[in-house]
Amino acid sequence: MAIKQTPLAVAIHRSGGPTKLAKHLNSLERPGFLRVTPASIYQWTQKRVPAEQCPDVEVHTGVKCELLLPHVNWAALRGTQGPLAKEKIVRPVSRIVNQKKKA
Repeated sequence: MAIKQTPLAVAIHRSGGPTKLAKHLNSLERPGFLRVTPASIYQWTQKRVPAEQCPDVEVHTGVKCELLLPHVNWAALRGTQGPLAKEKIVRPVSRIVNQKKKA
């Protein structure tokens, strides 16, 4: 019997493990984001990937946000400026609204 690979497990494997994925996410200049640890990535495997982390995980590993967190309407966020070259994505709307309030 084959072990079912979750999209997050594939992303972790492609990045070289939870430690390397955490290091990559922490290396990005993302004001307002909490530090990601290998333990927090393990918690994602037990619960879910935070929506604000999905775009960066997708860019780094190629695993689509729609697979990592299917209940979010990612189609509403695609097609605008963001980190993806072909299918661009922006941060969730709540983050955009918070940034506008600070300005």
